[in-house]
Amino acid sequence: MKKEPSVFLVLLTTFSLFLSFYWFPSLSVAETKGNNQSVAFTVKALLPENQLTPENSYFDLEVTPNFSQEIQLELHNNTNEEITVENKFHLAKTNRNGLIEYSDRSGLESYRLEQTITKLVEIPKESRDVVIPPYQNRFVSIYIKIPDNHFQGVLLGGIESQLKNSKQDEAQLTNNFSYITALMLSEKKYVSANLNLLRAKADLVNDYRSINIKIANTTPAIANNVTIHATLTKKIKQKY
Repeated sequence: MKKEPSVFLVLLTTFSLFLSFYWFPSLSVAETKGNNQSVAFTVKALLPENQLTPENSYFDLEVTPNFSQEIQLELHNNTNEEITVENKFHLAKTNRNGLIEYSDRSGLESYRLEQTITKLVEIPKESRDVVIPPYQNRFVSIYIKIPDNHFQGVLLGGIESQLKNSKQDEAQLTNNFSYITALMLSEKKYVSANLNLLRAKADLVNDYRSINIKIANTTPAIANNVTIHATLTKKIKQKY
């Protein structure tokens, strides 16, 4: 009997997880685009008393129903010029490499959960565009409002602080410098992840023949160190 070909699939394809397979939020992950030669500003999370992991420098907060809180970021201008920093809040999503990304760019999806962190977190208008004089500090306020009903697991998002008055170099490449500060909210933190296969199809990725799979994590939980074993069969045979 002819043995069916088998394939070992690692997380290198398109995913639609609520969070990420690999969890490593940091204080502020600097994401630079272009040819920035220096760090124009820095970001520090001012951790409140309900921080669950004080050894970390991102927000990891324990919350309760009907809970309200103001948290803050401290921004410092490292230059001799006035700068403007734009602050936005994004839902955490999983990119095609199985890593967390805090972005509203197209191509990233998030499974529709009953509760999303974007409904609970707000950056007020006065904190969305912050003008910082040379070598001085300014503070960004973020408001959290938890409704009366409980939620289990964790909710994850990120505060993006981006230099607004970016300039273009001679090659007309836009220099965009931004920091991402993770924000995780939890009541009951440890909930088992529930992964569902939504789609599998043949595809080309960087000119390589690939199997493109779409997986949804349908619970507010983090799935760590996930690998996938799959068997390829002919179309008329049973699928696994």
